[in-house]
Amino acid sequence: MEWQARNDKMDGFQTNERYYLWSHGTAMIAERPILGYGTGGGNDALNRSLFHEKASFWDGEEMRPLNERRYNFHSAYLQHLGNHGTPGLLLLLLILLYPLFKYRGAIGLQGQLFLWACLLSFTTESMLQRQA
Repeated sequence: MEWQARNDKMDGFQTNERYYLWSHGTAMIAERPILGYGTGGGNDALNRSLFHEKASFWDGEEMRPLNERRYNFHSAYLQHLGNHGTPGLLLLLLILLYPLFKYRGAIGLQGQLFLWACLLSFTTESMLQRQA
């Protein structure tokens, strides 16, 4: 869906900002990959980066420019890279993957499924950030 909207195949009614958030986010992370922008600083830097973005999106009632609202990275992995750099991402992955492989038997199938669901869900949402 995002790819179709990006290539103007959705009649101008884009509804998913993630393409732009991830694009701007990865460009910012490339500038400061080791230490990031600090706790909460990633969102501020992302929104500064989006300030000149011209893309508009359908919100159900009208078209509105992307830079009208404040956003997070919409990916827990990008969020941790943006805020805390590579060490933050590695810590997040360690917290999720270590029990999945080290304590596989102790956490059982339900625990494993939960961790896999988290790993997948964190790809498209900053689930550890407070809700707007």
